Amino acid sequence: MYDFSVLIVDDDEVDRYSLKRLLKSLNYNIHITESEDGEEAVTFFKENDLNKPEFSETFPPLIVFLDINMPRMNGFEFLEEFRLFTQNKVGYQTMVFIMVTSSDNLEDRRRAEQFDVVKGYINKMPKTADALLACINKFLPTIQTDTI
Repeated sequence: MYDFSVLIVDDDEVDRYSLKRLLKSLNYNIHITESEDGEEAVTFFKENDLNKPEFSETFPPLIVFLDINMPRMNGFEFLEEFRLFTQNKVGYQTMVFIMVTSSDNLEDRRRAEQFDVVKGYINKMPKTADALLACINKFLPTIQTDTI
């Protein structure tokens, strides 16, 4: 079984729960953390010294599922802040962000593609674990299943 961690950043509790259930149904040992908005997620990364012991070898998270439309700090504002915060930090380059949003706005998709860390853009939500796994495999070409 493969070990990695995931951060779900979404203000909708039902969407976080649905994604978490789908992830748990996969044949991986996934450590899942949740944030209700971009501001909370920024704090999560800035407090990495506190989080490292909890996550052990799986910090920072390998995958971040990020919503766009959230209060306090939306997904794009988070990505800007994340880019600034991690500019000269080691260990964040392998992270992959997948935008999981209800937005069908082409401009949102284009804007997301401007961030190097964003590897995918999907509409909420895949309905089955198989669809989620296909999504992960599609958006994470750099991850080999034998090295997760």
